[in-house]
Amino acid sequence: KILLRFFYPASEGLNLFVGNQKKPNIDLKVGRIPTFADSHGAHSVDSQALKFYVLLIGSEEAFKGQRDIIIRKTPTVKLKIDIQISESEFTG
Repeated sequence: KILLRFFYPASEGLNLFVGNQKKPNIDLKVGRIPTFADSHGAHSVDSQALKFYVLLIGSEEAFKGQRDIIIRKTPTVKLKIDIQISESEFTG
């Protein structure tokens, strides 16, 4: 078992696929840093620390290429809106 930690300054999300998955398994995305008790492919992004974590666990299937991990950026669109209102309108 090994927990990889990458520097990840981008704010885009990531999709992680294990083996021949066609859809990312969101059960593998944990809201904390993965531990060795988690399953192969458990991952998280810590946007404050600018880190991406992924847990790799060896197995017979892995040596046959059946548990490969593919990481893809999630397409995102960022919008910024500048709204100006008076304090009285804001507090309503």
